[in-house]
Amino acid sequence: ASPAGWRRDPGLVCQFYSEQRREARRAHPNPAHYALAELARKKGGFVALSQNVAPELHSGIRKSELPQCPECKEHLLRPRVVWFGESLPEDIVADVDALFEEEKIDLCLVIGTSSKVWPTAGFCDRARKLGAKVAWVNMRADDVKSPREDDWIFLGDAAVVVPEILGLVEQS
Repeated sequence: ASPAGWRRDPGLVCQFYSEQRREARRAHPNPAHYALAELARKKGGFVALSQNVAPELHSGIRKSELPQCPECKEHLLRPRVVWFGESLPEDIVADVDALFEEEKIDLCLVIGTSSKVWPTAGFCDRARKLGAKVAWVNMRADDVKSPREDDWIFLGDAAVVVPEILGLVEQS
């Protein structure tokens, strides 16, 4: 999942993303997804920012089987993703920056992430500066990066924990 990987073995990269698409089609929302959707319906101004990670795959696709540029027919079409070592598209960065400039943020949920990938790793600090309370939901305490004393930390399966804490948010 990098420009270097694409140059080295575009077949592997295409297979990787084909498998991700197959997995995504088989995926079903869990109770955490439903709880977040319900929160979005009930609370105006709810915004979700997300990033994805997928398992490793092995190559087996020949270069001739890969999608070609429809104009020149010579160059390969790369997947439309942001790879490690690349920046997010400027329009997306501007949209996210606008979220942090527009209004006060009440609650920042950091769910199931190692908080190592930037710029998303810095979102909770930006939200704190706007008055947000930060709630971490992770399976492991090691994945909670730089928590503050007044942060809430919930360890466990997000499918169980998120509906419970969002039920508390709705009651307050």
